[in-house]
Amino acid sequence: MSGKGLSKVIRGSECLFKHAPLKLTRQQRSFTSSPVCQKVGQVPSFSPTSSAELDALLLKYRKNLFLPAHLSEYDQELVYGSRHAESLKTDPVKVQIGGEEFVLEHINQLRDLPGTTRGFRQVLNLMMEKKDWDNLPQFLEGHRDCRRPLAHALYCQMIRRAGLVGRMDAVIEAARRVRYTGFRLNDEEVVLQMMYWIYYKAQVSGFEEHETKQALAWAEAVADLLEDPRHAGDKGPFLAEDANDVRALPEVIGILLQLAAVRAVKHTDGKDLDGKVATYASRLLGTPYDLSTSLLNLKRPEVRVYSKSGAVDSDIASQTKMDGGDYSAEEIQKKTIRAKNHWLVAAVPVLHGMKTSLHVFDPSTVASSKLKENIPRLEKRVNRYASDLKGIAAGNLGYRTYTNLFGSA
Repeated sequence: MSGKGLSKVIRGSECLFKHAPLKLTRQQRSFTSSPVCQKVGQVPSFSPTSSAELDALLLKYRKNLFLPAHLSEYDQELVYGSRHAESLKTDPVKVQIGGEEFVLEHINQLRDLPGTTRGFRQVLNLMMEKKDWDNLPQFLEGHRDCRRPLAHALYCQMIRRAGLVGRMDAVIEAARRVRYTGFRLNDEEVVLQMMYWIYYKAQVSGFEEHETKQALAWAEAVADLLEDPRHAGDKGPFLAEDANDVRALPEVIGILLQLAAVRAVKHTDGKDLDGKVATYASRLLGTPYDLSTSLLNLKRPEVRVYSKSGAVDSDIASQTKMDGGDYSAEEIQKKTIRAKNHWLVAAVPVLHGMKTSLHVFDPSTVASSKLKENIPRLEKRVNRYASDLKGIAAGNLGYRTYTNLFGSA
């Protein structure tokens, strides 16, 4: 048997002997083609973007990070092994993956791989135009393929960037394809960011009819996804007692109510034609989570505490660090300001939705009566925090959200 024929036999047997050590010399192996025994699936591909720099960076991800995740162990050793670097240049190896042909190149794992956090943020910062975000689901798929988990903070940054560009639909699509992207809507902060930036789409347009209708559809799509067991639908009963159920949070339901109520008041002559205002008002009034009495969370200022156990005063849940030590007075002050900002960001659209709903319901209805009963308590705290944060940089988003809907404090 010729040396080249023997090479193909040896390489083909790799599918049966995946754990056999790779000990092939240049004479034993002809670097020309690879047997079709790669991992299943396709290597995520990207459409052209608005930036040559972004195109180049996405190509780097595809070639150096996502492609190797689809290679067999044999060919991973080939591209990563420094002893094969020169051979790959002089005698290129081609592989077929998902019907696409790739030419293998040496990859220096210390120099050629994008950093998990830094690289991800670099891509986000370059996604300046709407069409750039068409690539988001594939980008997340690639991270899942190569087993690079992303922190919740990165997901939140991703959501904010998409929201500012008006491409929350791309984020929703990534969540819909959770099986492939790994992007789950099961973290409270991530879900609240989703809802806020969907609301932002309508608000920044002045609640123009098309934008408001689309924002409501997106918010409802998120609410539907939350029922999926792969997201937040695996928590047993609708209202879990041992943890906050994101599906029942007023910050989530309140956005749905607000968008439905604004649409009714501004675009359907104050009529609740599809019954959505009544539906979401009923859900908001029926949730056991009371935003007006929720406690500021110094351990995680981005979310609220809906249990008064361990409360220090009427607003703050705990002044104890994760390790059990106490925060200093300066730390408490900074974290309190930050927590108030996040509380205001969440509460203002809810209050606005409740007050707008009053223009839809007949004053004699039960819904109207209950809303009037609940609004003053929430409104008092909203106004107080808006005054506290006025002129404070750390409270910029919360105060800006307030002024956009209610004017200056």
